[in-house]
Amino acid sequence: KYGIDDAPNGVLVTDIKPKTQAYERGLRVGDLITSVNKEEIVTRSDFLSLVEAISRQEDTIMLMRVLRDGENRFVAIRLK
Repeated sequence: KYGIDDAPNGVLVTDIKPKTQAYERGLRVGDLITSVNKEEIVTRSDFLSLVEAISRQEDTIMLMRVLRDGENRFVAIRLK
């Protein structure tokens, strides 16, 4: 459905709310998040654990490497 049959491991974005920081920074349904702050993402649990650890820090940036249409891009959001 999303054209990532042969894609590397990662977490697929299946829903994103408009007007959120992630959406405004360019994250879209169908994107595959392959790393967060240079840590490889293999499972949803990996992603959630990293986000939780990062969110414990005050006013930090979360940098996600995202695969879309066969190309890597980066999406950065500020966590407060």
